[in-house]
Order: sequence, then C-alpha cells, then structure tokens
Amino acid sequence: MSFYLRQLSAQAEQRRETDEAASAAERDAQRAATRERLRPLDERLRAVLAEYPPELQHEGLSLPDLQLRLKGRHRGNVHPGELGAALRRAGFVRVRSWRDEGDGFNANWQRPLSFSKS
Repeated sequence: MSFYLRQLSAQAEQRRETDEAASAAERDAQRAATRERLRPLDERLRAVLAEYPPELQHEGLSLPDLQLRLKGRHRGNVHPGELGAALRRAGFVRVRSWRDEGDGFNANWQRPLSFSKS
C-alpha cells in the first residue's frame, strides 16, 4: 500500500512540474508577444520587409498582406493609416491601377527603383 501511495505522490509531483513548466512557457510567450507589439511600428515593419526579397518589394506589396503580418499595439492588426505612414517613411509609394479585366482596383506599395547618376 505504501508503494502505491509513493507512486501516486510521484505522479502528482511530476504532473505539477509539467503544469508549472507549461504555464511558465505560456507566460514567457505572452511577454514576448507584448514586447513585440510595443516595439515601434517602423522597427517591426523593417523586420517584416527584411523577409521579402527586393524584387518583390519593387513589384509591390499589398497593404492587407502587411497588416496580417503586423499586430496592433492593443489588439488585432495594425491600423491601415499608421501602416501607410510607416511605409512612406520607409521610402515606399502607393501605386494604384484600374483594370478593365474584371480585377477592379488594385493598390500596391512599391519601393521605387533608385537610379545612379553616372
């Protein structure tokens, strides 16, 4: 009987340690997410733009795609107006195109090609 009680006690202790480790990992993840959200938008945008190759940046990035990759300060996704201002500060311009092919209106943010003067 005492062996059974020791075994139950050991299992309960192991379960407690596992639960404590899981809750500590969850707390750390929440703190990291909070730190990430509180970083300035320009820094977060720079990190996201680093994932895109320069060729794709010149072709154009969609605002909704960038919005999904950036979290807002309080909840949800970053506000489109704030993201547009940050993109302008990063040197991007909005290019709008109307198409007759049924695609309708399209707006992309492109980094202009820089030309070197020779």
